Amino acid sequence: MPDLAFTRSFTRIPAGRTITLRCRYAAPVAAVWSAVTEPERLARWFGVVLESLPESGSVVLDVGGIPALVRIEHCDAVGEGGAPRVLDMQWTWQDEPPTRVLLRLTGEDPDATDLTLQHSGLLVDSHVVGFGSGWEWSLTALAAELAGERLDERGLPEHQETAHEVWREVYLRAD
Repeated sequence: MPDLAFTRSFTRIPAGRTITLRCRYAAPVAAVWSAVTEPERLARWFGVVLESLPESGSVVLDVGGIPALVRIEHCDAVGEGGAPRVLDMQWTWQDEPPTRVLLRLTGEDPDATDLTLQHSGLLVDSHVVGFGSGWEWSLTALAAELAGERLDERGLPEHQETAHEVWREVYLRAD
């Protein structure tokens, strides 16, 4: 499993809870952008695009056997050469109300990318732990994809146990 260091945070406001993860990939911004936006690459580390709904800017992804509706709200080209760096999405998971996922890529070093993922609008405290650990698994799988590898899903239960404990601590520290 790739060794990826995360910075984690959690905030609570009346409109919901927000989790934020930050990590660094040993790949240029363009390579990371490609891995998070191109359907064939996305399928290798996150989920298969089951359906594309261009009229609404939405896609339906199969994420671990569960369909997720993702609507692209905003895609921003920032920086020299107009390299895309911000992806703002409405995320609908199972029967939960829609939430927002903001993905931001930055890279001062041409061979490294800092990724910030912010998931906001979480209405239930347990979602902090569940989504936090789930996003960590996905972002670790992205690191494997960028290295030309594939994450061994047999490691998921151990990862979840460890990540759940870490996210419980993040949650408790925030109170």
